[in-house]
Amino acid sequence: MRAEQERDRLFTRRAALLAGGKLALFSVLVGRMYYLQVVESDRYLMLADENRINLRLLPPPRGRILDRFGTPLAVNQRNYRAVVIPEQASDVAATLEAIGALDGRKVVYSNAPSSHVRQVLERIGLTAQIDAVHDIEAAGFTPKPARAAYVELCRRHDIDPERAVMIDDIARNLEPAAEIGMTTVWKKTDA
Repeated sequence: MRAEQERDRLFTRRAALLAGGKLALFSVLVGRMYYLQVVESDRYLMLADENRINLRLLPPPRGRILDRFGTPLAVNQRNYRAVVIPEQASDVAATLEAIGALDGRKVVYSNAPSSHVRQVLERIGLTAQIDAVHDIEAAGFTPKPARAAYVELCRRHDIDPERAVMIDDIARNLEPAAEIGMTTVWKKTDA
């Protein structure tokens, strides 16, 4: 009977040690998973996006295309793209200040009402750097990307398209701006 009790105690001790060891290993696993998924999540999210997204600028393989009378049908135009990714920008505020420091007037053109545009400008801290707002009402309720809306923008604000830069977060909105002679910049967003 005593030998049986001794054997039961030994078995219980071994079972407790094994259970403790398993619990310790499980705790290490849970801790590592927490560290990777919660603490380091931003880092791994950016690495995953870099694996998933591959941005390359492809130069057009052609030059000017003219019709039989010498009228240009298609021409190459220089386009620029500004991409500000908060996770990769060392100082977003400094980037916004750099935009504000650019020479020339800055006119915001939006399909939204000017009251909404001004609220957004105030929220991101660009109100002081913007000279004018051209909203959907000023465009005669003709939204982007209608070519006539860009012509009206230039007329109303006395803008020479050849000396202007149009920045937009939707690439198709830049096509009419480029057609009338503006340099265009596509500002890529996550939305």
